Amino acid sequence: MESVTQTPPPPSAVLELLPPLSFLKDNNYVVTMTDKNLGLAVSERDWILSNELKLLQDVRNYKELSLLEANVIMKDKGKIMVELSDMVQDHIFLSELRLDEYFKSLVTEKDHVYPQFHGLPKIHKQPTGFRPIIPCHSVVFNPAAKFVSKELKPLIKAAPSIIHGTKDLFTRLSQLRIESRRKWFFVTGDVVAFYPNVPLKLCMDVVCDMYEQWLFSTSKEGVDDILDKDSMRNNLIKLNIFKRAIEIGNTQLITQHQEKYFLQLNGLAMGVADSPDLASLFGYHFEKLSGILDHRQVAFYGRYIDDCFGIVYAESADEALNLLREKIVFNGCVIEWAVSDSQCQFLDSTIYKGEDNNLRWKPYVKARNNRERIPWVSCHPIDVKRGVYIGELSRLAVLCSHKETYIDAVRDLNTLFQVRGYPVPLIMSWCKRNLQERWDKRFALRNASESTGDEGVLVLKTRFDDVWNWFSATELGATITKYWEEWYERAEKGSYSTSNPSQPFPEEVEEHPHDLTDIRPDLFTEVKVKGGSDTAFVPDLRKIGLLRSRWIVSRKRNTNLFDLTNVWKKIVLRQLDENIAQEGGVDPMIPTCVNEDEPTSSKPAIADTVEETIYIHRRSTTPDQEHPEFGRSSKRTN
Repeated sequence: MESVTQTPPPPSAVLELLPPLSFLKDNNYVVTMTDKNLGLAVSERDWILSNELKLLQDVRNYKELSLLEANVIMKDKGKIMVELSDMVQDHIFLSELRLDEYFKSLVTEKDHVYPQFHGLPKIHKQPTGFRPIIPCHSVVFNPAAKFVSKELKPLIKAAPSIIHGTKDLFTRLSQLRIESRRKWFFVTGDVVAFYPNVPLKLCMDVVCDMYEQWLFSTSKEGVDDILDKDSMRNNLIKLNIFKRAIEIGNTQLITQHQEKYFLQLNGLAMGVADSPDLASLFGYHFEKLSGILDHRQVAFYGRYIDDCFGIVYAESADEALNLLREKIVFNGCVIEWAVSDSQCQFLDSTIYKGEDNNLRWKPYVKARNNRERIPWVSCHPIDVKRGVYIGELSRLAVLCSHKETYIDAVRDLNTLFQVRGYPVPLIMSWCKRNLQERWDKRFALRNASESTGDEGVLVLKTRFDDVWNWFSATELGATITKYWEEWYERAEKGSYSTSNPSQPFPEEVEEHPHDLTDIRPDLFTEVKVKGGSDTAFVPDLRKIGLLRSRWIVSRKRNTNLFDLTNVWKKIVLRQLDENIAQEGGVDPMIPTCVNEDEPTSSKPAIADTVEETIYIHRRSTTPDQEHPEFGRSSKRTN
């Protein structure tokens, strides 16, 4: 690992800044993220609140509810989640996944959790717009939405018109052969407000039909397998659970803004776990019906959620534009199309024609993008900073069609890191060691199980700390798994040994019986006990791939600036409310408190909530928040 001494800046370069929190409180400012991840934005509190309320006051999309009405709906959702849990518990093939516990993990009897509505400023738009966000990560129906999302992943992967990301797009384009003698055009489309304009009932029906067809169709070498009665019954049960889960997770969505509650009337919500999957499959349904992928004039067509991209052979731009405009039609949605004969911007790239009428692409930076990177003065470990730089090299390699374009992009990257304070010798060292390798492997698909024989990874969760620089997770894993592997080999033969005190191989003790009703019997193995005169069944870690897993260390970041900005935002909002109350005024943005007799001393002080709020925004989980199949279940906070 490279070691570079950091030289402190001269006194003249040190700026005397006001304490950030005091500055924000005095000026009534809040710090938020921006749409398209263009960086942080500092905005006036009243401006943020007024624009958020303007979105919620659209009677076509939202309906205001009383707290009583909202609680009734959330209580009903909790009952349905319990019913889903009971349905899973009644069937062994599903209860093995612990879905029953997962479905009811966020159910509450009272003090229901509501997603807190907020908007992300669209600073790249003129005038500045707002993207509505309803984060449902801690809401009672989130496990149902995550279940639906996971079940739909194979369908998403198999849909040929769906683009899975930048690397997937340019992997496909790198294999595309354009007929350079023919005239061709770039055609791009943007589905206007895709999520809220999706007809929800139609979308759920379409996706359920697609899921049913996928669930009941299994094929091997082109010949359909005949499902036995047990498989058919299991699939029917799973389909019923899927239909109930998709309904509970996407209908009657309630959001809270300050002390007001709103019911979303139309479409999907950004913030629900399965919304991207439903929107993508809804669009694919109509693309499949249009036959656009088999059209003789379409060299390429793909869509990334609401952004469409096509390469069309045509004699004129109007002909190319009309072809996709007439073919690609989503029910209930409006698609704005554009055509160009030279270049277009799609995702984070510029795709253009070369001098010989061939296809080329290069990186594109959206206007007003702050291009934020981890600064050199950050407390991140040096290997994390190096990993960020190498990751940028990999990204740029995919975004460049030719080597000379890649070299120019890397020069720009080096300048960016230099501006962020990184020492030039260190940047050049990282660049020389990884430049060519990242280019050679830009389209390589990483498959650890084939290349190294691994069956996944076992992650040791830690925090940023220099002590981990002297720790080898690989050696720890080898020490533990080799012992377990040898113990199984000895147990199958009955050759136990306790002669070596430092590494004994004792016999399986009978004081710890294993309950075969909770764990699948096929995950056990038979070993010899009592000198080989008897046998017993013990859990076999070899059958779940644990002994061949790769051990790695995952270091969670400590509290950073964005954690603090979330704290500052809440403090600014609450501080102004308290000032208005002390002056006897009324803020038109905040409804009057119902219980005016509550003593002031019972309300938590701002300083008392800071540590708790920071903890809420830390991206960490506890063991009771993890699920082996569906991942993280966030803390419930109101």
